[in-house]
Amino acid sequence: AENHYLDDGAYMAVKMIVEAARRDGDLAGLVDGFEEPLEASEYRVKYGSDAPDGYGAKIVSDFQAFCSGKDTPGGWKSA
Repeated sequence: AENHYLDDGAYMAVKMIVEAARRDGDLAGLVDGFEEPLEASEYRVKYGSDAPDGYGAKIVSDFQAFCSGKDTPGGWKSA
């Protein structure tokens, strides 16, 4: 597959951003003619109320630390 079996939604979003850049930011008509998928599912990692307070903030903080580390691949940056 063209996207090497990566997350289809993320892959499509990036493809649309690239196309928008080619069109100077104009997305009008870009999704016209798209059909609804025959089936779709979404999986998310969930952490419940039993997770320690600040767990989500720790995940973000750890990711930011990873992005600023010396071993970060390709100059990643957190938003």
